[in-house]
Amino acid sequence: MKIKLLFGGIYSELAKSDKYEIEINDNIINIEKLLLVIKEKFNIDIKDDVDRGNAIVLINGRNIKAIGEFKINDGDFISIIPPIKGG
Repeated sequence: MKIKLLFGGIYSELAKSDKYEIEINDNIINIEKLLLVIKEKFNIDIKDDVDRGNAIVLINGRNIKAIGEFKINDGDFISIIPPIKGG
């Protein structure tokens, strides 16, 4: 199945682009599996950032921390962004 990835902020620099369409082989049901796929395909390890709240991962606009278990479907849009902070 194909999914779309959007990298924001520093992650787009690390991935060398902000948008990708990638092929994945199985239905990912948790954040650890998703982050492992990203690490394998792009050599970007953001697990610590996500665990500390320094990165937000959205699936079709919904924060995966609020979803818990999930299934990624063909055509889903995944965004990986640093949190927006203001002052």
